Amino acid sequence: MSPRPPGDAIGADPTAGDYFGGIDPPVVPPDAVERLNGRSVSMVGDSLGVSVTDELRDLLPGIGLHIDAEVGRPLWAALPPLRSAGRSGPDIVVIEIGTNDWGVPAGYDKQVRKALDSVSGARCVIWVNAQEFRPGLVTVNETIDTVLNEVAGENPGTSMAVARWSDISDPPSLHGRDGYHLSAQGQRLMADLIVASVLDTCTP
Repeated sequence: MSPRPPGDAIGADPTAGDYFGGIDPPVVPPDAVERLNGRSVSMVGDSLGVSVTDELRDLLPGIGLHIDAEVGRPLWAALPPLRSAGRSGPDIVVIEIGTNDWGVPAGYDKQVRKALDSVSGARCVIWVNAQEFRPGLVTVNETIDTVLNEVAGENPGTSMAVARWSDISDPPSLHGRDGYHLSAQGQRLMADLIVASVLDTCTP
């Protein structure tokens, strides 16, 4: 994969909307690195997080970026690395978890709360929600929305938001044959969504 200059987001290309199925892609501004300079970012994710690691590092060179992502990781298995991330005191935490919870385990709302409580000491938390390719993932995303709003209200010192991958992940060009793992185009789009969401929520 050839590196992209900071700020070289897919939205900078006037044909990007057509290329990605007519969606309005997120745009990473050219001052992304400058705005995040001196801030630490920790991300905990699943296989999608694994696949966007290089893209994120290309977009944010020189930024203190720590990524703990593992193939097949459901939320219950993400709780220990999230607790570890919370203890490390990052400025910003990105949670990219949910795709492997399509069966909606019992007590999922409690798992979401544990995840958010474990990193509530960060200044800003972004949760990347799931593509809704199975019915259970609609419930997963609704639960994330509900609990995140509750926890955000209880922690006014921490900015929290959902990065809505579900809103832009439908075009088949974004995925491999299984319909949810990311193609090269999908990797570009998810990385841009993450960085744009961090900038919108976590920087003035």
